[in-house]
Amino acid sequence: MKKIIPVLVWLLASGASFAAVFKEAEVTRTINDVRVLPDQRPPFAAKPGQIINGKTSVATGVQSRAELRFPDKTITRLGANTTFRLEEGTRNIDLDRGVILLQVPKQMGGATVRTAAVTAAVTGTTLLVEYQPDGYIKIIVLEGSVDIFLKDDHSTFRTINAGDMLIMKPDSKIIPAPVQVDLERLQKTSKLLDPKEFAPLGNERHLRGALQGQDRQMKKGELHKTAFLIPGRGTRVNLPNEIRRELARFGIRDRDRRAPGPGGPGDGPGGPGGSGTPRAPRIPGTAVITTNTDIVTNPHISTAIQPYGLVDRAPGAFYQPNGGDGVFNQFFYRRDATFTEIDNLMRRQNRWAGFLFDDIYILGTPNIDSSPGSRHLVLAAVNKVTLTSSFGDFVDLGMWDLDAAGTPIDSLVIAAGKDGIFMQAGFSIVGSSQTLALYAPGNMADVSMVGDPYKLTVVDLQQGSFLAHAGRDVLIDGARIFTKATEIHADRDVVISKGADLASSSRMDISSQRSIMITSSSQLRRLASTDPSSLHLDARGGDLTITNSSLDAGDVFLESQGGDLTMIDSTITGDAIRARTLSPNGTLLLGGNSSLTAVNAIKLYAQGSNGQVRFAGPVTLSSPSTVIAGKTVTVDPGVSVNVTNAAGFKVYTDNAQFSNNVPNIYGDFRTGGGTFTVNQSPYSGRPGF
Repeated sequence: MKKIIPVLVWLLASGASFAAVFKEAEVTRTINDVRVLPDQRPPFAAKPGQIINGKTSVATGVQSRAELRFPDKTITRLGANTTFRLEEGTRNIDLDRGVILLQVPKQMGGATVRTAAVTAAVTGTTLLVEYQPDGYIKIIVLEGSVDIFLKDDHSTFRTINAGDMLIMKPDSKIIPAPVQVDLERLQKTSKLLDPKEFAPLGNERHLRGALQGQDRQMKKGELHKTAFLIPGRGTRVNLPNEIRRELARFGIRDRDRRAPGPGGPGDGPGGPGGSGTPRAPRIPGTAVITTNTDIVTNPHISTAIQPYGLVDRAPGAFYQPNGGDGVFNQFFYRRDATFTEIDNLMRRQNRWAGFLFDDIYILGTPNIDSSPGSRHLVLAAVNKVTLTSSFGDFVDLGMWDLDAAGTPIDSLVIAAGKDGIFMQAGFSIVGSSQTLALYAPGNMADVSMVGDPYKLTVVDLQQGSFLAHAGRDVLIDGARIFTKATEIHADRDVVISKGADLASSSRMDISSQRSIMITSSSQLRRLASTDPSSLHLDARGGDLTITNSSLDAGDVFLESQGGDLTMIDSTITGDAIRARTLSPNGTLLLGGNSSLTAVNAIKLYAQGSNGQVRFAGPVTLSSPSTVIAGKTVTVDPGVSVNVTNAAGFKVYTDNAQFSNNVPNIYGDFRTGGGTFTVNQSPYSGRPGF
């Protein structure tokens, strides 16, 4: 859905029109300081009724405006501090700086407005053009359509229509997509359309048609109004004072009284309903967070918001989870009151500074001042968050350093409601003891962290904690995560692959509502061999699969509640290793060249009513105590399982499918190169897991 910006603009204009070529123009209106700059002659003051011809420039001073009319009824209006050049014998107008309005009547030929970077081909159109050589080019079409093309590359062009605003840099090599502006408000507020200063343009019917076209789009839901304004020249986007006051009323100040919002009783910034529960105010657009972003946690943010430009001091909201603000999803996403892992994290602190946008791109380390507000920050997007090093014309370091000078925050939550969080190759978040959360609760939302050997993707918080929660999948491909504590939760699947390295000195909890897959030389480990860490993998509705990877922790606990548990070509070490499947027909399968080594004990259980522990390839079990339990325990034919301590090895099963005690066609358990008599008991006699 497009957005319509009610732009409060005091734009100034220039234009040109001619029947054949521009030979002359009449000055029809001057306000304050307007001068004519003839070629190779002294400048002189312009006066109404004066005829301008030859190779001539016209310039306006501070608080000055002017109007010129050509014989074919083309009208050019100039705003303050504007210089444009008329070249006799051509249909070209060169805008050197400032703002012009150009109105070319229908079926009266055309004109071109040239700046340093782009040319606007104008035929039967009214438009505003602003050009600042050291800043930007801005073009707004009031009615009709205009073809815009690069001055040095006419093959790069774009057609923009009534209501479109295009903003670009003078040295840009691309023409960006336009956004819609509120034509009704623009026509009421632009100085170059002020009926008190200028006579009618003569194309009022076409201007009304453009307004009616926008009105139809809004009624269809194709456009909707935002609260953004451009209060004058330039590209700096602000919020009007009345909106700032309203947002401050609900988002920043004490909201214990739960006053009604702009939409009427019971409709505060959080939307409809009679409860008056507070909600985070949404700042529309795509926020671009870079080293030029300023965040004050009282809370305000100054940053680029596409497609509008730099927005100064846009207000966020304080979120107080222990003060009646509801759960996270209520406050930021207006969802039902479902308590999740994010709420456990949020309630450890009572005050968070939060900002909600449509989308977010994070490219670098912002400047943060937490002295007047909270040391706990939320950046939330309605749709998607992308962490990368470049976006459009923005390029940065691709790193957020939480320990950087001037960024004293203790907690950072990055959230995306619908489309997920994407941490692209080469982006890193580093710090020390902070808490970081990536939270994407939408049912189609993933948390994706992608890295490769040449562009490392890293979360390095070795004394801190990390939480990732996805409404669909958590995908960690080649990324590195180093923390004191890590929690990963997916409402569908968790996939850890392509050499991913997850290390924790305390605990690592990974759970999914369906399956977990760890593959392709990935590592889940403790940071140091002496860390008393725990590793818990819990696939609640599907399979837990570990292939060609390694796990290491003090306490290793692997569980598949609704499927199979498979370990192939993998190495698992710990003080204690416990692995089980709870599915009625679940199989705990070990194969390849896997090895399990525990300082104290190994337990391998298939606890379903018809569960099976199966060895499908050469496996080494090394521990003082190893217990295997399942209704069926199988060693595939031709397979030998190496047990380093036969005395501490016990099997609890009702269906022994291995050759140790009774020779048959199955494989066997061996120690020291030979078979041994296995201590075997009925499955019902198994010890507790």
